[in-house]
Amino acid sequence: MSATTSIKVYIRNLVGEYLASSGDDWHFTTERALAHVFDYHADEVATQLEQAQRNHGVAWIVYPVDQSLVGETCDACGRNMRPTAAHFDGARFLCPACTAK
Repeated sequence: MSATTSIKVYIRNLVGEYLASSGDDWHFTTERALAHVFDYHADEVATQLEQAQRNHGVAWIVYPVDQSLVGETCDACGRNMRPTAAHFDGARFLCPACTAK
């Protein structure tokens, strides 16, 4: 795995709720659409979970984000792509092939 590979995850509690935030207010919700998406490596998720267990006695679970929910969809051809490959022209998200047209 390269250093640039990003693994997107949710953090869930033992009853299946997702960790979400509203500004500085962190809370758990049953609504996945409101869940905060973490970058497993960049956000040091493993370290944070260990600290939560040690300091607060809570056990949280890392849950992978469905990759189809992470990318952008080309508004012209419907292709799914990584967000870094998408080009936004001010009105639409385009894949590299449609951008070149």
